[in-house]
Amino acid sequence: MNAALFAIKTFVGFILIYFLIILSAAEGATVEEKQITLDQLIQGGLISLGLTVVITLAVAKLKGFKPRPDLVEHLNTL
Repeated sequence: MNAALFAIKTFVGFILIYFLIILSAAEGATVEEKQITLDQLIQGGLISLGLTVVITLAVAKLKGFKPRPDLVEHLNTL
């Protein structure tokens, strides 16, 4: 599986987990308390994105990922 696909799957998984946590916390709450604010959505997205980056980098390091030499050379010239 390539790294981009793994990162996308991980990100989607974390977003789903975040929403499940919010929904399970809202059980038995009133209608006003169940409303998800934009701040909560942004916070969940940022947390999910951060965890995705960390886990993807960790898995790449464990699997011995080596970046393409031409890409490294291009980045070094910037």
